[in-house]
Amino acid sequence: MFIYVPDLCAVARVFVLALDGMPVEVFERLRDDLPNIAEVASRGSWGVMRAVDPPITVPAWASMFTGRDPGELGIYGFRHLDRSSRRGYVVTSRDLREQYVWERRGLRSVVIGLPPGYPPRPYGLWVSDFLTPVGRPWT
Repeated sequence: MFIYVPDLCAVARVFVLALDGMPVEVFERLRDDLPNIAEVASRGSWGVMRAVDPPITVPAWASMFTGRDPGELGIYGFRHLDRSSRRGYVVTSRDLREQYVWERRGLRSVVIGLPPGYPPRPYGLWVSDFLTPVGRPWT
């Protein structure tokens, strides 16, 4: 589910709150228990996001904000296989070679928890995600 809220004071500002894996039915049931999120949703547009194939967190968010599908990105899940060593590793922001829409347009941005978010990208203010290795810089 996603919530899109254009800033009413400045048309050039956009706020996107994405709740990974939260069905709309759950949001509707919990709306009274989530008053702040409900308030944000009431001031903007919200709905169900159609997932990509495969419908997995990392390629889904990378596809949504780059406009490229997982095949173009070469990202199909949380892990990659290093063909030379035949060992698996966790996908990082270095594996995402495409720029996000705001990066391509040179827009200022604040990004919090968007996978793959480690290491933080050098555009705008970036706070890494849950895939950040323990003890590593996350902003």
